[in-house]
Amino acid sequence: MNCSEEEVMELVNKYWEREFKKIQNIDFPKLREKEIEVSSLINEVETLRTRELSWKANSKLVPYFHPSLKYANKNGKLSPYEYWQKLKTDETLFKKFYKNRLKSSDYFKESEEKNKLLWEGIVPEFIYGIGLTTSGFAPKVSIFKPGAATHLIRKYLQEFDTIFDPCAGYSARMIGTVCMGKKYIGRDLNDLTVSESLKCAEFLKTQIEGAQVELKVADSTTEKGEYPCLLTCPPYSAKEEWRNTKGEKITSKLSCDDWIDTILNNYKCKKYVIVVDGAPTKYKDNIAEVFTNTNYINARNGALTNASYNSENVVVIEK
Repeated sequence: MNCSEEEVMELVNKYWEREFKKIQNIDFPKLREKEIEVSSLINEVETLRTRELSWKANSKLVPYFHPSLKYANKNGKLSPYEYWQKLKTDETLFKKFYKNRLKSSDYFKESEEKNKLLWEGIVPEFIYGIGLTTSGFAPKVSIFKPGAATHLIRKYLQEFDTIFDPCAGYSARMIGTVCMGKKYIGRDLNDLTVSESLKCAEFLKTQIEGAQVELKVADSTTEKGEYPCLLTCPPYSAKEEWRNTKGEKITSKLSCDDWIDTILNNYKCKKYVIVVDGAPTKYKDNIAEVFTNTNYINARNGALTNASYNSENVVVIEK
């Protein structure tokens, strides 16, 4: 905590009306102190091409090209965008949010100048943005990492020149595939994320000579096809919702096993690498690797005793 409970409440009572008026003019707050620069995107591509990153390595390419992430819902909660709109109409809720930002943001500890902002009750826009995406009321959806894609390709699919992905999502496997010098063929039900991914693909083509991407909107539960190999991470069962270009919500009703069954039935490939957030029953003997993620937001005082974990199982099947 940056100051006592009494001091925080004094700041809240003194300045919340000013801050409440200020946020009315912000459609959605910035999510970082500095905007992502194109030079950072170029560096990420070069790094992915030249060395193996940790599968946990964060990406700037994904959030840069997929602003629709703020519209996605997780675990039946409001999306970050929906929660922000609610804050702008609910004074009591905003007071709690404002108090939390004043109490918990490390930004106010970094220098005298920033500490001065705390005592003036000024919260920078990006601090509100961080508060939204780390909120238990509007948690950010899971994002597959390009580093995880390159890791899986190196380990399981290196012999293939073309990789098919029936659940393209937020570009990560496309980025990883192209950075590995392979052709990417992707499908996704959501026309909004596909349009964003196509913009990402155009950027990748400016950085990687001969980059090949084929991406279109399709329903992978009904489409059929034949490809050399497959790498995907199907949408997690009933945990997340996304919005298309019309603002309509899209969700998945399939379990881990259902998704694997569907993929095997619809697509004929020599090798399948399917990452599922959950424990498949029918295919438990095909789990080749497990990624374990730690939610440090739930940890207290740097200790992990209260942190939450989730495991992503890498299912590998050869035919």
